[in-house]
Amino acid sequence: MPLRMLVYLVRIWERFRKDRTHDGEGLPVIIPVVVSHAAGGWRAPRSFHAMFDPVPCDVAGLALLVPDFSIVVEDLAPLSNEDIRALTLEAFPSLALWALRDARDASELLRNFESWVDTLRAVLRSPSGTAQLAQLLRYVKLVLGRVDLDRFRAKIRKTIPALEAMMTLEELVLRKERVEGRAEGRTEGRTEGRTELLLEQLAIKFGAVERPAS
Repeated sequence: MPLRMLVYLVRIWERFRKDRTHDGEGLPVIIPVVVSHAAGGWRAPRSFHAMFDPVPCDVAGLALLVPDFSIVVEDLAPLSNEDIRALTLEAFPSLALWALRDARDASELLRNFESWVDTLRAVLRSPSGTAQLAQLLRYVKLVLGRVDLDRFRAKIRKTIPALEAMMTLEELVLRKERVEGRAEGRTEGRTEGRTELLLEQLAIKFGAVERPAS
């Protein structure tokens, strides 16, 4: 992660330098922050120097010659529901952190569901709540297996029927997109096949034929 973060930082600074409106300005300070939902908690390096072998600070005079920075890690694994709420976020970001923390473990997701019912209802009542919860449910469906998803749906049906209806609608939309995608793929495949056959026939009759630009 520190190496990946370094790539992100450099890209941001490169874009900054290419923007003419910043001519003559120094580079902006960027504080790298990672929100982690790694199972069992964060155990990876938090500093760039920790990725080297040998570690630069273990070699006299080397540390000053090798770039270094640390990342701020917000580790969700040890946070309780109360800890997440104490972050003073809006309702939907709090729900997103809950989903990131629990959704890959169906037992934890179901165990903590009741604690978030009021927040789910609050988001559902907000102007953009439907779209926000659709995103949340899409993520949950991506990481839960079929059986666990059915258990999650049953939990929703008992407490927030409107959310269960939203999940059903979301599945219908995704199913329609998959069907249309397969149909489009078959059409493209048939068209490409006819093109290849025509090119082969022209090559037999007239010699090599330049393939049209795509």
